[in-house]
This record gives sequence, C-alpha cells and structure tokens, in this order.
Amino acid sequence: MPYISLSIAKKINPDDEQKLIDGLGAALSIIPGKDPQWTIVEVNDGLRMYFGGKKQAPAGGLQSA
Repeated sequence: MPYISLSIAKKINPDDEQKLIDGLGAALSIIPGKDPQWTIVEVNDGLRMYFGGKKQAPAGGLQSA
C-alpha cells in the first residue's frame, strides 16, 4: 500500500487539497500495480520550513514509501 507524505509551507484550501491528492493518485497510477484507491496520503500544510537556516515561504517536500 503506497504512502505519500506531503509537507508544505503554504496553507491549502480543501478544494485545492483534493485536486492535489487526485493529481498524486493519477501520477502514482502510472506505476504498474499501484492503485490510488489503496494509497494513503498525508498532507501537512501551513508549516514553517527552513532551508540553509533561512525561512522559506514557498517550500515543500514529498516522501513516499
């Protein structure tokens, strides 16, 4: 079962969040045997993110397992 964790600095409204999740599912479905219906997606938004010790407003990260 695929697991995707998305962390971003920007706060996402619910409509955009669903579009993002749908897009991740579509991208994942390209991989044989990976079904978006069996994918867990964790969205962490509105985070304070730093790179090189400096705050980054438009920043994000994605992890998958």
